[in-house]
Amino acid sequence: MRCASSAPRPTRRKASIASQETYRLIEERGQQDWDSEYGRFPRLFQDAQSIPGLTWPTLTFEGEMSIYLGKREVQLMQLGAGHTSGDIVAWVPDAEAMFSGDLIEYIRPAIAATRICASGRQR
Repeated sequence: MRCASSAPRPTRRKASIASQETYRLIEERGQQDWDSEYGRFPRLFQDAQSIPGLTWPTLTFEGEMSIYLGKREVQLMQLGAGHTSGDIVAWVPDAEAMFSGDLIEYIRPAIAATRICASGRQR
């Protein structure tokens, strides 16, 4: 039989992490983008109040930053403009895996993620 520990669990902070450039873009055109989405997709929402607001980053970085998920390092890297000038990728070195979101849609050699070598560093 396994007993539950009475020790308190560590508090986990929730964060929304983005590049500093993404934060700047939200400041500059966040409301304009929201208005555009609402105008293009009114059938998805009952009214303006039912649309979630903008998600503002609680933590920003420039260039590169590492976070740890338990003992696993995740490197967040801003490699240059993709869809926007604030795009980032996540590289997990011990798994040799990169998460690029929707930056890689087409087979094109000019894609920013192709500049990553096996170590996860920009060439």
